Amino acid sequence: MSYKINLCVFQTNPNAFFHMVEQTCLTKGHWSENINTCGSCSCGASLNPEYYESGRRAEQREKQLSSFSCKNQKGRKLEIKFIEEKDKSMKANMIIS
Repeated sequence: MSYKINLCVFQTNPNAFFHMVEQTCLTKGHWSENINTCGSCSCGASLNPEYYESGRRAEQREKQLSSFSCKNQKGRKLEIKFIEEKDKSMKANMIIS
């Protein structure tokens, strides 16, 4: 069962440019989290299993959040919110301020 997620990225401050680097999906429902300080050796393929099988991020997945916000190390607020779900097609907005 595959899902399609369209992500729109919005920035409120034009002093930097951001874009989606990677997104991954498994077939156990939708949920959200921003990982913005994972280091240079981490990628979605290595991080995704941490959310399943009692991995260290499993608690975040189990919350089944349709939105999530946090601040990165530079104090920027990152927020993601799923805004639409039809069958296996979803839309989400990411706001960076």
